Amino acid sequence: KKDPKQAFNYVYNLEVTQNTGDEWAEYLLGKYYETGYGTKKDIDKAYVWYRMSAQNKYKPAIKAVASLKNSMNAEQIKNDDKLYIVTRDNAIKKMLAETKYAITH
Repeated sequence: KKDPKQAFNYVYNLEVTQNTGDEWAEYLLGKYYETGYGTKKDIDKAYVWYRMSAQNKYKPAIKAVASLKNSMNAEQIKNDDKLYIVTRDNAIKKMLAETKYAITH
């Protein structure tokens, strides 16, 4: 039996907790947030995770970003672009900290 919450938690853990930078996992998080699969539907978070995946040139994510932009107003896009930058920068900081820790221990 498929458990949407378990699927969401697995992908969330893979991408957010472990910070893998995997474009497929980032895309799935976007899809889960967009559709409400295993989590609360959240178009803003969907946009952010699609953008994270699209920065890695994942074609389905690039299409998803374009599709969501068509349904959003300019203010929403501006705010979500800011959220994307914060999310991306936090992922980079976490990766750098983990690398530094691995080198020094």
